[in-house]
Amino acid sequence: MQMGDVMKKCYAVLCMCEDLRKGRQLNIQECCNRYRISVATFRRYVALLRMFFWEERQQSIVYDSLTQTYQINDDENAVQEYILEGDFV
Repeated sequence: MQMGDVMKKCYAVLCMCEDLRKGRQLNIQECCNRYRISVATFRRYVALLRMFFWEERQQSIVYDSLTQTYQINDDENAVQEYILEGDFV
């Protein structure tokens, strides 16, 4: 991986993290277009963010299939559901 690729990944993940932290939703297509990444790469970034938010803030990131967005959900029931069922998008 070249340095430019590393910076591109860091920038995208940090921007996505900041959006989630501010209560915004992450739309798959919008993020893929904005950061020029594939859907598979987007999902890897979301997996990384899920680990971070869970370990550092005990918050889960959930997927809304109607809007095709990811967002933070502080609801304890949603956290339990995520842990038991996972995200099969």
